[in-house]
Amino acid sequence: MNLFVIILFYFIFCTIELFFAYTENERLRKLFKCLPLFMLFLGALISEPNNYLLYLPFLFYVIGDAFLLSMQKKYFVYGTICFLIGHLITTINVQVDSIIYLYEHLFIQFAALIAGCVLVLIFLRKHLKKDTLSGGIYFGTLLGNSVLTFIIGYLNSNPVYYCLALGFALYFFSDLMVVYKRFYHRVKRDDFYIMSSYYLAVFFVFLGLFLL
Repeated sequence: MNLFVIILFYFIFCTIELFFAYTENERLRKLFKCLPLFMLFLGALISEPNNYLLYLPFLFYVIGDAFLLSMQKKYFVYGTICFLIGHLITTINVQVDSIIYLYEHLFIQFAALIAGCVLVLIFLRKHLKKDTLSGGIYFGTLLGNSVLTFIIGYLNSNPVYYCLALGFALYFFSDLMVVYKRFYHRVKRDDFYIMSSYYLAVFFVFLGLFLL
């Protein structure tokens, strides 16, 4: 499938979902919430059916979105796990296509995991309780992926990796807004701001993986 067609349908579905998020029409919004990511998954699967490292992350993102349709905590956790798996698969994909040495990669990821755990421990421990460690791993993975892809882009002089770095940075920002909404304070049209940054994050990650 042509990359332009995939992106076109992705942004069409994004625009529809964001319109309902802006107007705070939750019932209609939920009908379209999973469609943008499903479009990317379907496009990647049709374009490169043998490249499972390309399309599997978006499959887990779709499943994660489906879980997050529910406000129950257990489904929120399930959705977060799906997103984490998708991020980890992307990490493997980036590592396979890069020239960075494995020990350097592991050092960056480990340092980011520690940083993520420390941040979550400081700001979210009383909210996450027994899920504090998993929350730290999740945010650490996003932080590590953003830093790692930026470094690989610099080493390779390849702007595609900067695209991935921007995507993961936007993921990190979007999920911080989710945490603020869920555990601290809701603001008017918060879902619109969260989903806007989320869809941009997914777009840059998809574009980066597709062009690797």
